[in-house]
Amino acid sequence: MTGLPDADSLAAADAKLDATAFDQLFSFLKSESSLAVGVSGGADSLCLLHALAQWRDRGEWGGVLYGLTVDHGLRPESAAEAEMVATQCRELGVPQETLCWAGPKPRSNVQAEARGARYRLFREAMQRLDLKALVLAHHQDDQSETFLDRLTRGSGVTGLSSMKQIETNGPEGIRILRPLLSVPKSRLVATLEAAGTTWAEDPSNSSTSYKRVRLRRMADQLAEEGLSANRILSTVRNMQRAETALDQWVDAVEAAQVLVHEAGPLKLDFGAYAALPDEIRLRLLARLTVRASSRKDRPRLEKLEEADQRLCAGDPVRLTLNGCILDVAASCLTIWREAGRALAVPLLLTPDEEVQWDGRYRCQMTGSKSSGNGALWFGALADAPEPVAPMELPQHWSRAAFRTAPAVWNETELLHVPGLYSAREWTGLFRIHRL
Repeated sequence: MTGLPDADSLAAADAKLDATAFDQLFSFLKSESSLAVGVSGGADSLCLLHALAQWRDRGEWGGVLYGLTVDHGLRPESAAEAEMVATQCRELGVPQETLCWAGPKPRSNVQAEARGARYRLFREAMQRLDLKALVLAHHQDDQSETFLDRLTRGSGVTGLSSMKQIETNGPEGIRILRPLLSVPKSRLVATLEAAGTTWAEDPSNSSTSYKRVRLRRMADQLAEEGLSANRILSTVRNMQRAETALDQWVDAVEAAQVLVHEAGPLKLDFGAYAALPDEIRLRLLARLTVRASSRKDRPRLEKLEEADQRLCAGDPVRLTLNGCILDVAASCLTIWREAGRALAVPLLLTPDEEVQWDGRYRCQMTGSKSSGNGALWFGALADAPEPVAPMELPQHWSRAAFRTAPAVWNETELLHVPGLYSAREWTGLFRIHRL
């Protein structure tokens, strides 16, 4: 984790940050060609915005910087706060856009729903503007709160690793960068005050209705008992080191044991799976369900443990987890995308246009051949008509495992399934790749 220049400077909790400190904090960002910075109008994100703009202006970085602000529409002041951000961005020479959360707002679980909407809006804007990564102003206090919150939930190594400086697959698949995780909030505030920069205060940040606020107010008492912010950050680093080692073990098991079919399903020897240590089995199972399904998030630990227990009971079994079917039969564990209400509908396929389906695959027709039997469709094999020629499934794979395989067809016949079937006149005309 990139930190401040030395431990002594970290201890000066109320000292402002200077250019040298920001140069070191931002050093891992230099290879980025473009960055979106999330700016709410609060002290943390405004300090990050100003520091990034000044870092760019000093010639330390030559990429594109773009400000993104989400107006959730939950407070009367939100529109004015977004306009304040837009004004400061103009003064800094940073292009900015305010993204509005439209539609009816939830009556319960508001913060979680707002967070989901925020990342969705970020993703859509970043795709439209071709921005490669999102920089966020999470700081040392946020990291401590995250750790304590997950500790109260009984999290394991992954949860207690808390927030990572570089998160390659964050919410909505966004690549997230957090350069301020080692910095106390008080130093960000001191930096803004020294520059005479104003910011907005969100009343929810002081409301004890929210757990994160209650945890924050416990910080002084915990520090008196020895659990200071620095001790928490040290534990987080230890957890992240253990997390990396465990993931490398899972990488090795996956490379050696897991067979992935082009059409989507994957399998491994059940004996090899059952012989793994519990933690490695759970991590492998989580990773494989994410790969086989279109879901971005791992299943919850209790769901994983329940599924693993049933799989290892010793009898043939078929169950669902995280949008997947898990099937133990003939000494193999096979995993494939579940067919259900969440499965995407077929999409119309036109020459030279790439389409993405089910959050799993993209397809492009590479030739100009015309279908004499109506439109071309890209979707699940289960929705396609029968092939003209027999389609032979590979040995030792369940037929059911290919129901949600990606397929191309016209009104009368199946034309292509990667690794399984291609109609003679259509061979080589479709490129289907995993997203």
